[in-house]
Amino acid sequence: LRWHPRTNRLFTGDAQGWLNCWEFAVTARELRPTGPPISQALHAEAITEILPMPDGGLVVASMDSGMALVEPLRCMVVTRYTGHNAGILALAVCEDYNLLFSAGYDPEPLAWLASTPDCKPFRLHDLHGHIGPINSIHHNPNTPELLTADTCGMVKVWDVRTLRCFQTIQCALDPPDGVHNIKEFKGIAHFAR
Repeated sequence: LRWHPRTNRLFTGDAQGWLNCWEFAVTARELRPTGPPISQALHAEAITEILPMPDGGLVVASMDSGMALVEPLRCMVVTRYTGHNAGILALAVCEDYNLLFSAGYDPEPLAWLASTPDCKPFRLHDLHGHIGPINSIHHNPNTPELLTADTCGMVKVWDVRTLRCFQTIQCALDPPDGVHNIKEFKGIAHFAR
């Protein structure tokens, strides 16, 4: 589910890989759909993430290991990204360095040049990689820090300038169901005293 304010459209993805787009009329008092959704079979499996890009496009990721860059005004695929071997669970964009990051069931997150989707991705490799599926990825704005977390409770902090991990944190407490579900990061700003 993703609202696209530039076009006044709501985008949703479903378990069959369809992207749905609803156009809304926005007034001071209400938000109402202007008609039925535009639907498009975008992926072969469930859509897991819809990420707005700084240039106005949307990147749509799926369990079929693919990603598509969608032009939201026409709801058309501009290009497809290939490089993952398994399903994608999380996306992040780093506008300062023009990078798009994707992660999921592959043991390593991937970095893409955001303005050049046809190039091959870079793998963020670490000697002690993630143990479980990477279910969260976050770029701290105005910093070179990227954070990834997996379902086993491992958190890695990466430097997007070098694409290297500089810190690994393992959550020590076991959750009741045995699966760490770190789905969202919140950046903490550093202020000089």
